[in-house]
Amino acid sequence: MGLVTHYTSSGLGGMRTVGDLVGRVQLRNKCKISESKKYVMDKLGLGPEEINDEVFMRNYREEHGLGVITTIGGAPYGIEAKINIEDILDIEIASCKRLREATRLHR
Repeated sequence: MGLVTHYTSSGLGGMRTVGDLVGRVQLRNKCKISESKKYVMDKLGLGPEEINDEVFMRNYREEHGLGVITTIGGAPYGIEAKINIEDILDIEIASCKRLREATRLHR
């Protein structure tokens, strides 16, 4: 399941658009891609045209700290971007959970 989800989400643009976010939601909620896309669009407050526009999504991801393929100095990436993804999508990401447990930080 994980490999198929990764393959499909990469086909949805990966980090260039919302494919990585859709993949995360799909694995977490064990739902179909269409349901995951709708969930992500609702949480981001965007429509299908916007989530499929690479230029728009690059700017959106930068503004909201969701990570981009080529990072910009000072912009969130890695675990910091994942924590922002958790917050905006209202999901839990295992690596963020482990970090919080190890550092005794709370959400």
